[in-house]
Amino acid sequence: MITPRISPAMPPPLPAAQCTLLGGWFADCIQAGLALAAVGTLVYKRHTETPRRPWLVWSFDASKQAFAGVLQHLVNLALGHALATSGEASECAWYLVNFSISIVCGCFILWGAMKLYRYAVARFRLRLLVSGEYGTPPSWRPFVAQLLVWGVLSVGEKMITLGVLIVPLHGPLGQLAAAVERPLRRHPHVELLLVMVVAPVLLNVLFFWVVDNLVMRRSASAQADAVLAAGGWPLSSSRCLESSFISPAAAGSSEDGARAPRGPRIWCLRNSDSAASLSTAPYCAPLAAGRAPS
Repeated sequence: MITPRISPAMPPPLPAAQCTLLGGWFADCIQAGLALAAVGTLVYKRHTETPRRPWLVWSFDASKQAFAGVLQHLVNLALGHALATSGEASECAWYLVNFSISIVCGCFILWGAMKLYRYAVARFRLRLLVSGEYGTPPSWRPFVAQLLVWGVLSVGEKMITLGVLIVPLHGPLGQLAAAVERPLRRHPHVELLLVMVVAPVLLNVLFFWVVDNLVMRRSASAQADAVLAAGGWPLSSSRCLESSFISPAAAGSSEDGARAPRGPRIWCLRNSDSAASLSTAPYCAPLAAGRAPS
């Protein structure tokens, strides 16, 4: 008797290669290139400034962006991996969605957050946290404090976009990501290159340029607006030298204000409710010519 031979079941087809954000030398090189592109943007921006920031001050400002950028990058990687497990779109497609939302919405959120931050710093006279101010000579203490604050603000911005946009619109965003990714499914390396280099570099040029303006030291007139809105600024010898202030005594000040014989005009405001803790130290702020505190 001939026993019929039963052929084994056909093995399941191998899954098509998908674009992944981590793993492999190609992905690592892409992420290193992205970091270099971000640094290059900030270096070029410094060369366009008038006057240029000293290299140490620039490196402090750039480090704040780098720290926040790494935190946001890690969050985007984690979200891309988590969201890719529950839909058709790959990790790379979700990374691009998260990154684009962070760029478009993040600039507005961070701009508003920095407006509130600057007001709070001036209102409560948190000298250590004045964005872009590191003392003369620049000190590590204000830099580290501002670095941590900026990291918290950046992660907070990401959590806001996650809770307001990404999670509620998870379904439609997933369909959009899958549709954009579909033509590149057969070429995962090309997709990774577009998602992690081409698109981020183009968007990062705008994002890092705008954010650098937020974290760098503001002009004297812009600082004066925040200082006066919050009730003045405690006089400091280092700040006076940096901002070309002079003491009220040297300027021959009156009770209400004083004008420097040389250099910018200053107005010195008395703060009666802090006399016990600050003795008779006045509060000073530089103003554009012709302006006076209200």
